[in-house]
Amino acid sequence: MTGSNFAAACAVSLIAGLAAASAAPDAAGRAKLSQPAPVNPRQTGNNTFQFALQNGMQVLVIPDHRAPVATQMLWFRVGAVDDPPGISGLAHFFEHMMFRGTKTVPGDAFSQTIAKNGGETNAFTDHDYTAFYEQIAKDRLPLAMKLEADRLANLDLSDSHVGPERDVVLEERRMRVDNEPQSLMSEQMRAALHLSIPMAGRSSAGRRRCAASTASPPRISTTITIRPTMPSWSSRAT
Repeated sequence: MTGSNFAAACAVSLIAGLAAASAAPDAAGRAKLSQPAPVNPRQTGNNTFQFALQNGMQVLVIPDHRAPVATQMLWFRVGAVDDPPGISGLAHFFEHMMFRGTKTVPGDAFSQTIAKNGGETNAFTDHDYTAFYEQIAKDRLPLAMKLEADRLANLDLSDSHVGPERDVVLEERRMRVDNEPQSLMSEQMRAALHLSIPMAGRSSAGRRRCAASTASPPRISTTITIRPTMPSWSSRAT
């Protein structure tokens, strides 16, 4: 699959997922989400709260005053089980592509900007979710939010970015699975245990076979739909 075709596949999948999730919850649903979250036993009192935005995004705020640091996490209900048949690894590959930059924040400027402001960032993919996070000084949280919003709306999926990142994912596969007998056995065990559900043949986070590794993967059509609702945003703030 060429870079442009794969980029188109990623874009179509993301757009389809967001379109399916665009319907905002009704008033009753938003009211339910606005109730106090369960008590955190490690804290005194219940200062944790959650609410839903008009666009359906669910927000959870967990106050933690042990250090002047904020952790922002963005969770999507999309994972390996949502990969189209025959193109295993799409969710994981797209996680990688989220760090390839935008026109305003090109290349690895996202990670570099977070690092220059004393923070750290990373992401991870599992069977049924993909998550991105930034941990940074609390007065720099608006910067992290701005960067995250930019790459969600303006991700650069050009061939020059898709090709190199595909090679990174394939090397990750070789290093973590193909060269690890225990990982290979675990992958085959999961495939044997989940024969009749979408998880069959899906490997754990960071171990999915990149879609580009197949010689002639099926073409993705615009009829693809993905399960998730709008992303959830959570923060540990002082």
